[in-house]
Amino acid sequence: MEDMVAAGIIPSNHSASIMIKLYGRCRDLDKAFQIINDMPRKYGFRANNAVYTCLMSACISNGSLEKAMALRLRMLDDGVLPDERTYSTLLRGALRANSIEQCVMLVNAALDQKNVRASNLLEEDLVRSVLTLIQRQNEWENCGRELFNKLRSCGVQARMPLPPDSCVRNDGFGRGQRDNANYPMKPRNNLGNQSYRDQAQGPGKDTRYQQQYQPQHQQQQLRY
Repeated sequence: MEDMVAAGIIPSNHSASIMIKLYGRCRDLDKAFQIINDMPRKYGFRANNAVYTCLMSACISNGSLEKAMALRLRMLDDGVLPDERTYSTLLRGALRANSIEQCVMLVNAALDQKNVRASNLLEEDLVRSVLTLIQRQNEWENCGRELFNKLRSCGVQARMPLPPDSCVRNDGFGRGQRDNANYPMKPRNNLGNQSYRDQAQGPGKDTRYQQQYQPQHQQQQLRY
């Protein structure tokens, strides 16, 4: 930091975000928190939502989801409103932890945030993943249906998740995966799973197989 000031660079939100990212990659959350605690007060600026979101991402990457969630309350106390990137970062962390409680709380917080459309705060894929997680853990009647109706009433495009026994499964991040058990591989030839060797041994022998695998002098006999 001293080197930055000596070089004539005035610390700002941009430089704070860069340093938080670096400390996060070094797995030093204490130093990352020290940046947001000391730098704005020392150099006369207020941390914006980009700085807070960078610190949230560092916390989640280092396995501290609770600290990331607490930062959202702290930024609200400081008069800084979360944006789409903030909610996306926290929702991905909550989905990775399979925490329905945290996911529902975050979606409700975005829906209740004033002076901004909820559809501008929530990614459609992440909303779908939250609903799918609720369906998977058999909590749809407890909290899923109410959340789904609230999303629709707030103008957020949301789809009913597929039932748990569906052949299409969601991996928690909006990507669907087919269940191969319900979709077996197609046979490699037009006679089902029967191989060319089996075909050649049955009635109406397959001359393609014979010509390919029979000795050369027998192939000549077949031609004539």
